[in-house]
Amino acid sequence: SSSSVVVSANPYALLGHGSRYSFTDNDGDKVTLSLSGSGFAEVALGGTGQADIESITLQNGTEGGNLNIKVDRGGRTQLGSLTGNGNLKSLNGKCVDLAGAGIDLTGSIEKLTLGDVLNGADISFDADIAATLKFENIIGDSNIDIDGSLRQFQAIQFSGGSLSSEDIAQIRVGEINADIEVAGNIDKLNVSAGNMEGNVYVEGSIGSVNIRDRKSTRLNS
Repeated sequence: SSSSVVVSANPYALLGHGSRYSFTDNDGDKVTLSLSGSGFAEVALGGTGQADIESITLQNGTEGGNLNIKVDRGGRTQLGSLTGNGNLKSLNGKCVDLAGAGIDLTGSIEKLTLGDVLNGADISFDADIAATLKFENIIGDSNIDIDGSLRQFQAIQFSGGSLSSEDIAQIRVGEINADIEVAGNIDKLNVSAGNMEGNVYVEGSIGSVNIRDRKSTRLNS
């Protein structure tokens, strides 16, 4: 069974075992968080000048759950940081912009879906199973460091910063101005809408490459 807690102004909540937590963010949007599976997550809300969700901290023992963040009626909200110890099957937040310190997780995420990554927010976690990362726009010097392999990396725009991983099966971006460093192989690289600027370092091999405009690209393998 699941329970639901609705608050208008509460700086802290504890999620776990299917519970839900709802609040109204700084723009007036209703935001609902839920966590399935075992374990718990601490949620801290932000005040004026901070991300709407200042932080989410996974507690030890969080294994294989789904962390969902939904925003009503097409709104958007911001997440400052995700930290702690635990493994997530998914983090679903397509209307959530990562706009603080970012993600620094001792554990893994199999599928990560977010809106924009802003202000140089970094992302770092393990990928015990090849992970899927989907974003809208990555703007700023964001460093995405995955300890493991990626099944897919997808973004409309990746401007600034870097992506590093062991192997990447598929990279799909609209345009990119960032560095990519891969310890193994990249099977498919597709830049569909614009330029590709930056350096691509691959210790193994690069498979199929489709770049609309190689304005200033260095492919090194």
